[in-house]
Amino acid sequence: MSSEARLRWRKSRYSTQDTDCVEIAPNREAVQARDSKVASSPVLGFGKMPWARFVSALK
Repeated sequence: MSSEARLRWRKSRYSTQDTDCVEIAPNREAVQARDSKVASSPVLGFGKMPWARFVSALK
């Protein structure tokens, strides 16, 4: 089993079935992100601090 398969993916609680959204899988080192509608899509990885700054900027 690949390490990616062991990730625990989750979507925003604001996401609906009809909207475009991403899923994230945070772990100790980074946050992985992928297209929620295509689970086999490429995964982007972000360091913890860049991700925190990104999320903070959205608020």
